Amino acid sequence: MTVSVSNIRNICLCGHGGSGKTSLAEAMLFACGVTSRLGKVSEGASVLDYDEDEKERKFTINLSTASMRWRDCLINLIDTPGYPDFIGEATGGLSAVETAAVMIDLQNGIKVNTRKVWEIATKKHLAKMVVVTKIDSDVSTFESLLPRIQGIFGAQCVPVAVPVGDRVENLIEAPQSQKGSRLREALLEKIVETDDALLANYLDGKEITPEAFLEALRKAVARGLIVPVVATSANSNLGIKEFLDVIVSLLPSAAETLGRKCKKGDEEIPIPVSTNGAFCAQVFKSLTDPYVGKLSFFRVYSGTLTAGSTFYNARTGKSEKAGNIYRVVGKSQEQLQQVSAGEIAAVSKIEQVTVSDTLTTPDSKLLFPQISFTKPMVSLAVKPKTRGDEQKISSSLNRLSDEDPTFLVEYQQQTGELVITGNSALHLDVMLKRLARRFAVGVESSTPKIPYKETATGRAEARYRHKKQTGGRGQFGEVYIRIESLPRGTGFEFADEIFGGAIPGRFVPAVEKGVREAMQKGPLAGYPVEDVKVTLYDGSYHTVDSDDLSFRLAGSKAFQEGMLSAKPVLLEPIVDIEISVPSQSMGEITGDLNSRRGRIQGMDTVGETQIIMAKVPLAEIANYSTELRSFTGGEASYTISFSHYDIVPPNVAQTIIEKAKSQKEKEKE
Repeated sequence: MTVSVSNIRNICLCGHGGSGKTSLAEAMLFACGVTSRLGKVSEGASVLDYDEDEKERKFTINLSTASMRWRDCLINLIDTPGYPDFIGEATGGLSAVETAAVMIDLQNGIKVNTRKVWEIATKKHLAKMVVVTKIDSDVSTFESLLPRIQGIFGAQCVPVAVPVGDRVENLIEAPQSQKGSRLREALLEKIVETDDALLANYLDGKEITPEAFLEALRKAVARGLIVPVVATSANSNLGIKEFLDVIVSLLPSAAETLGRKCKKGDEEIPIPVSTNGAFCAQVFKSLTDPYVGKLSFFRVYSGTLTAGSTFYNARTGKSEKAGNIYRVVGKSQEQLQQVSAGEIAAVSKIEQVTVSDTLTTPDSKLLFPQISFTKPMVSLAVKPKTRGDEQKISSSLNRLSDEDPTFLVEYQQQTGELVITGNSALHLDVMLKRLARRFAVGVESSTPKIPYKETATGRAEARYRHKKQTGGRGQFGEVYIRIESLPRGTGFEFADEIFGGAIPGRFVPAVEKGVREAMQKGPLAGYPVEDVKVTLYDGSYHTVDSDDLSFRLAGSKAFQEGMLSAKPVLLEPIVDIEISVPSQSMGEITGDLNSRRGRIQGMDTVGETQIIMAKVPLAEIANYSTELRSFTGGEASYTISFSHYDIVPPNVAQTIIEKAKSQKEKEKE
């Protein structure tokens, strides 16, 4: 049965870990008759937490979708993980909906991930609601939590479904209790502040009709002027129907764009929403199903996609055939003949479709902005346990990366390591276990090598004569070179100052090639050399015995000897780090940064959060994610980006050099 786009509600359950998102989703499915029993996460019997990792760990790791009908509306629900380790899943889910339902556990209150998802929802111009969960633990705590919610997220957070005794009362309807009447009056005062005409009537003492009350409230929620707060308990089935009623009555429909934009050619326009328009959708999640293969989840904004028809991928510039289309509830898939504007669905077995892709028609010229995911910061170097898996590991890891944009795979050319990067040690542990389970690839992991470099800080001259006679034609090449330091980040320069034909011009490129080869292993610890200028200013040759190989070897040896006299030093990568930290942890964090040879560049304040900006050697923060979490109880986060290379202090450099030499000796053995 088709549903009008104005009767579709798309919401994303998000918040901190353990706040009861999946349990609430299960209770909603049960109340709507989608399931016949109430699945429990703690028992591994949840419809939405169906992955083996989720059953084992007893918490959500992957985004899951579900659909249900309540009254005359279709509710498309996206359940997301609550731990910051899997924030990419929440980011993807929030990109496909109109409303973020931010969950807060009554006992544990507002946590770091609560703030994170709130910020993401705000940046995406979504309507928001606050869902206070587990109210059966202590109903009286609900009202004491409200000031805290309003203090952090704003006075626009107003209760609309509150616990009264052993039930939850919906303030949208006529309250049955004195408490409900008092809170409804407070809600009315908030509503009239958002509507000038309604405010005038209210001040004149005119009656506000229920229809005008509801209409003004709906508009205020869509504009973010009011954030409804509802009370629920999935375990006791408290407030579930009231929550569903609020979704249907107050939340914006799939027809409302809420100020979000897309591009049409060079022009930025509001996202078009029309069942009759050209097909246009965006992919927000990808996963590999063991039975149907790759599933690409997408949100339709305009038009209709029919099974077996074709669509155009704006990123690849290619048309693809939509095979089977599914409405997905957990791991269950309902095959659809078509899907229209406002709906959320999945298409199978299209390998070239990835997260953020715009699916449309060739002539629409519509393009959705790329979904912006947080940059992962925690890295591991990995190698297969079995030699036969060397080819398999890269392709398998890349398939996992396609599913999770916050899981990156990169081969580091300088260190010769395959490096994976994720949000945390837990995130990487989950991905490696998934690698072993799905693709039968076991790995050994280690901390990635730091890509040190070497350079010259002085000036030196060197001469080398390569002469070899082994019977028949010999080898001969002699070069004089000068090595000088260059400003940091310049790279390498080679200059030819040969005069009078001391070395024929045809041999000069061979000298440069020899120098470049020698630069791959510096004299201190075997790290690449950079930021030097090498000048070839003299030499000699033999008319018979000289050749490219002779001058290449001469150039290489001359550079190796010259670098030893050019005051070589070790360089290390310096990164810019930006740490978001609670105010009470400021002193501990800044002191810790100083102990890591960090240099504070500045500080800022955003609400209750302090932002510390510093430059710090990459080697000093190899395990910073775990250490920062222990300092702040998981309340802090950070980002890093490469800044520049700088000279390693002599005492630190000596340790690095000795370690490198020791490693070389072990390799020889």
